Amino acid sequence: MSEWPAAADFYNRQRAADPAFDVIEDMYRSRRPWNDLSDRPANWFELVKIVRSVFGVSIDEAHRLILAHAGFRRLTQAAIDTDPGCARYVRRGIVRGRMAEIAELRGERPVIRLTWPSPAPRL
Repeated sequence: MSEWPAAADFYNRQRAADPAFDVIEDMYRSRRPWNDLSDRPANWFELVKIVRSVFGVSIDEAHRLILAHAGFRRLTQAAIDTDPGCARYVRRGIVRGRMAEIAELRGERPVIRLTWPSPAPRL
């Protein structure tokens, strides 16, 4: 069973107590469950669920918020480079246009862009 609802509740309480609390940075610093992103790509989906629940944003905005963090960007690129299923998912997203703003194809290799139009100021 997924732990994302409990994590979302935790982060919502943290933000209620301290509006300046940086959820994405905290997720990265305490990322033990996310370290195996390349081995367990389902964790990406749980991470997106947590971010969507906490911030009330769309899937695309959740992707942008997560990938705006340099550490998560590195972990995600490593997952794309080592997991054929992950690379296929991103490649398909780029071709269909869903991920064209946050990733690009260099040959057949999907690469996370370092910059893109920000969806909103820091939430």
